[in-house]
Amino acid sequence: MLLIIFASVFIFVLGYLAQTSGLCLVRGVNEAMAKRPQFLIAILLSGSSSWAILYFAQFNSIAINELTTGVTITMLIGGALFGIGTALNGGCSVSTVSKLVRGQCTMVFTIIGWLLAWQVGALVEFDIDSRASENYFTFLMPLNQRVLILLFVSLIILSFVLFTKTANKALWATMLVIGILAGFIFLVEPHWSPSSVLKSLSNGFRHGGTLWPNVAQLILVFSLVLGMFSAAIYTKSFVLEPGNVKSYFKHSFAGALMGAGAWLAGGGNDFQILVAMPTLSLGSVLVVLCMLAGIYITLKLVQPKNTC
Repeated sequence: MLLIIFASVFIFVLGYLAQTSGLCLVRGVNEAMAKRPQFLIAILLSGSSSWAILYFAQFNSIAINELTTGVTITMLIGGALFGIGTALNGGCSVSTVSKLVRGQCTMVFTIIGWLLAWQVGALVEFDIDSRASENYFTFLMPLNQRVLILLFVSLIILSFVLFTKTANKALWATMLVIGILAGFIFLVEPHWSPSSVLKSLSNGFRHGGTLWPNVAQLILVFSLVLGMFSAAIYTKSFVLEPGNVKSYFKHSFAGALMGAGAWLAGGGNDFQILVAMPTLSLGSVLVVLCMLAGIYITLKLVQPKNTC
């Protein structure tokens, strides 16, 4: 219970930082397209500081729920679909929640579309390589080697914190903190991310029983939302925007693409970047690259408004 309390405090802070920093993969790609790649690079490397948590777990003999997967074509297709849906939605997994908390009611329809798409995917029930087990992301590299690689990347980021312009200092420092927080939360509940909770909700609707989100997931997602809402109130960015019928259909469709993509890829961008990529999973890295490609192509072709 004590660990859940600590994790709740940490995820509250994570939610606050995600809201105030504008953590969003679409924004990152947009800025990279405008020749300002720092934000996107910071997001992609945000999980690198989780080495501290890996070392802490090893030192205290805490078992790590190691998650992996091999690389499959369906995962890559899923990543691309998720990227397209994310660009059309104007926000990724985390930013969908943060924008909803800021008062953008259309994000409710993104979530509904996501859940419906996952239900359809479950009904299809065709065999996908590496999806028979929950243990997608198997580590092939010894823990000590992973820690050293992540530590090296963290030191590079720390150098940016110490030696770059003031605006970038805050960005890189925030991403380091987010990585540490996400790593600790992972020790308590591996499926804490918003996309993982939506997956549990989808499974619960279809099969019921123990597949519904567990108590830890519900407590953590509530704390995440509370942190985001606190940031929205503090920064006075909360504005109720009910949207219109056209936007409801648009975000439902975008959410359906995101849900289908997350189902095929094994998780949304929040799970891939903050949970799977720090394990140095090749599959996760390739999925994220496909997400970025989907976002980039969609932004070039459609140029959606109201992005992060």
